[in-house]
Amino acid sequence: MDSMPLPILQISSSSSMTGEAGHVFSLSRGLIERGHRVLIGCRSIKRGKPIDRMLQEARKVEGAEVFPLNLVKGISLRYDLADLGTLDRLCRDNPELRIIHAHRSKEHWLAMLLRRRYPYLRVVRTRHVTTRIRPHILNRRLYQNTDAVIATSTAIRDGLAASGILPAESISVLHGGVDAKRFHPGISGEPFRQELGVDMDVPLVVAVGHLDRVKGYDVLVRAFRKVHRAFPAARLVIVGEEHEVRREDLMNLAAELDIADRALLPGRREDIPVIMAASTVGVISSVGSEGNSRVALEFMATGKPVVSTTVGCLPDLIRDNETGILVAPGDSDAPAEGILKILEAPEMGVAFGKAGRKLVETTYTEEIAAERVEGIYLGLF
Repeated sequence: MDSMPLPILQISSSSSMTGEAGHVFSLSRGLIERGHRVLIGCRSIKRGKPIDRMLQEARKVEGAEVFPLNLVKGISLRYDLADLGTLDRLCRDNPELRIIHAHRSKEHWLAMLLRRRYPYLRVVRTRHVTTRIRPHILNRRLYQNTDAVIATSTAIRDGLAASGILPAESISVLHGGVDAKRFHPGISGEPFRQELGVDMDVPLVVAVGHLDRVKGYDVLVRAFRKVHRAFPAARLVIVGEEHEVRREDLMNLAAELDIADRALLPGRREDIPVIMAASTVGVISSVGSEGNSRVALEFMATGKPVVSTTVGCLPDLIRDNETGILVAPGDSDAPAEGILKILEAPEMGVAFGKAGRKLVETTYTEEIAAERVEGIYLGLF
């Protein structure tokens, strides 16, 4: 099969806008721009109650055909059989469908069961998490009978290979892409700085992401205390909605460290490009996970230097001392030193930001990511 347009079904059982979900929607946009027809199946049930968050987010992907699936965690005859019925009808109504791209175990199993009825289907699995996979016989058969397996970082690929489930050479490493038209150096950060009441020359340290324990925001707050001692006017901004960690707890920690008047946690915001443009340095303080990192790519696309831990995909994306500074996770001294290094040499931060933008343009745009995945799809026929 040549590069003719393909109908492609993307299925994601994520129930919130994680990096994984962002990856799915970003990939879908890129594939649509390349002329493919993309259908997106989203999770619509959580803890027995309907949710529409992911459906709403998927509908923002212009040109995508979005439909609900249950995709509940674990095994549920009621919900799983209903999902298989929905997918079966979808295949019957769309006989030209050839690709099912699964992004978690739930949809991976559903896709493989569906292929028993429609053997012409090709099943692709992207693994987004660094957590260890159990190498029991069911997982072995699942992965070894999948047509193509993609990892979003070398760490994930190496973990799969170490499990003995698949050899490393059979796993493609493909990172996600960023919307380089939405995130770019031409954006003005002045509106956000005006909101804060700070001048453009005040150092602004910014982190973006859900308030989860794995993000290491307590480490970042402690690191910022050291930054504050050297740059008393500097501000810390952590943008993201509450999940496992409460904003109040982080602000209490800031108060204990006597920096509460220099820390801001505004919750969820829609103006992320403007906030990133307002930053002096972006920080990723994660202590685990990071199978994907939209935030790293967005900071770089905006032309900002990044101080990041060496967790998950981050060493793949950020080039140490070229587009940012990589530091050890869990140690507040490490990110503090990285931030201070950039604040003390503004010209270096500018150079890192320019190099990061160039790297995004040549390697990490949505268009480039979609082209690479498209190549895997077409290679299956």
